Amino acid sequence: MKKIIIAAILGTACVSGGVATGVVVNTPEYVLSNALSNAVEEFIEREDISNLVDVFEQGSIDFSYEADYNFEAGGKVYFDLKDYKLFVENAYVEDGTSTDGISTSANLYLSDEMIYVENDEYLDGAYGIKLKKIAKQFENSIFYEDSDYSFPEEVSEMLVDILEYYEDDFKDLEKDLTKLYKDYTKKLGKLIKEYGEFESENKKVSLNTGKSEKRVVTLELDEKAIASILEELMEYIIDDDKLEDLIITHVSCFDELISKHYGESFDADDIYDELINSLEAVANRAKDIKRSDIEIKLNVVTPKLSAKLLKVELEAEVNGFDREIAIDFGENGVKKSKNIDLLIDNDKIGSYLIKENSKNKLSLKLASFDEEDEEEIGIEFILDKEKGKFVLSYLEERFETYTIKGNAELNKNTISFDSISAVKYVSNGRTYEEVELLENIDISFSISTKDKMPKPNKDFINILEMSEDDVYDLINDLE
Repeated sequence: MKKIIIAAILGTACVSGGVATGVVVNTPEYVLSNALSNAVEEFIEREDISNLVDVFEQGSIDFSYEADYNFEAGGKVYFDLKDYKLFVENAYVEDGTSTDGISTSANLYLSDEMIYVENDEYLDGAYGIKLKKIAKQFENSIFYEDSDYSFPEEVSEMLVDILEYYEDDFKDLEKDLTKLYKDYTKKLGKLIKEYGEFESENKKVSLNTGKSEKRVVTLELDEKAIASILEELMEYIIDDDKLEDLIITHVSCFDELISKHYGESFDADDIYDELINSLEAVANRAKDIKRSDIEIKLNVVTPKLSAKLLKVELEAEVNGFDREIAIDFGENGVKKSKNIDLLIDNDKIGSYLIKENSKNKLSLKLASFDEEDEEEIGIEFILDKEKGKFVLSYLEERFETYTIKGNAELNKNTISFDSISAVKYVSNGRTYEEVELLENIDISFSISTKDKMPKPNKDFINILEMSEDDVYDLINDLE
């Protein structure tokens, strides 16, 4: 497992551009780095993946559930995670099973600017908080001091300090950590380029689409190379003044917050020294690595004249223990592949297959396999666009299958599912018994990849601007 982790880190360094820095186009280093980095972009651009991404960038999911014993629930969720926004519209619950019964609906909006909940039945409008300069708002509110609703003094002061830390110091910490990560990853890439052995050759390769001659680019690292990379990377980090500045600055800010309210104290210099000692201990591990027997190979398969990734293989051997992991996209590459296989030690253990994607039908299959290549678990989704039907089958064991089916309607960028039923089929080897799983339950939902989020209610009541009388009236209404 250690070898796999090491190789994964190497791949990250390559993708970040460290290996490709300063190399000539079409050299093994360039091809390997670009094949991996382009594969990430191509994977997101796949039609099946991009549709899912579209839902969360500007889409929605509408859901409803109804049981025959008078219970209903549902609502619609809009996503705009690109701009950190979420809108839950008309989320409702109607329950006639309890003594008093529950019947209510609400809207909920979250963004980096505001949070509010809207309910005309219980709240008589919308209530929430504006998140910009929230520490200052809290200090000026009735919850800070001198009111019937103020928090204890020590709690109020602590909340203000935490909010100020989050608004200022925490965001600066995130920025500084991101800069260090990019810098250290780039350095790692340069070290891999310096100590790794890169080779390129054309040879016959087995892909899930058949055998053909392709280019295979290999990055090979042995114990000496890994030890040298580890040593020099740790030395680079230890000697980095930016790391010391980050620790001293941000630990001091955090210490001021914690020591003030909890009596605990953190000495920034001590923490920095402890970190350096830990990094030096890691660097010293290089001596043990040099005495080991390690060989790591990262193989990238591409066409002869492009850096399009067709297959990536990781071979690792550590002190006699060896393992090989591969992802095979086939002749069409990452973006257009209809068959993706996962292999361990040349045995296929899983596959994702687009059996058909036409104007009239979509058929997908996800399966895992045992050592004898017998199917263990399989999930298959079939969407008949002509008839407006769908079937989702799940084979759990040899004689146990779950099937979900219903109507499916496609309309521009929206697909809706309703009249859903679910059945469990259990077999004794000769006959099947059907077990209804959604008896007397109605479920429907729709998914849209292009659904513009409603505009937020700018006139909601800011809780931090309410008077004592306002809060008193709100509490009475809720009771």
